[in-house]
Amino acid sequence: MGQYVVLHPDKESITSALLRFAEQLSPFGILSEELSNQDILVQTRENHRACYLGNYTEFRINRYSLEKNGLDNMHIVEQFLQINSS
Repeated sequence: MGQYVVLHPDKESITSALLRFAEQLSPFGILSEELSNQDILVQTRENHRACYLGNYTEFRINRYSLEKNGLDNMHIVEQFLQINSS
């Protein structure tokens, strides 16, 4: 993801892709709070961006509800974006 941010400074599109990614993972578990740029892969096709987990050790499978995991994942992604926007 680090290279993506350097090559594509449009933070709004990567933010929406990351939030969509977190939402898709939420039925199964949560992302690690130690998530880093190297753990996220970004695929770009025309105007569409998709994020993938490059390091599966940064994902924790659990049996919590979609709502709980969703809130936790959104918080983790927001924290990740704050750290990486500095």
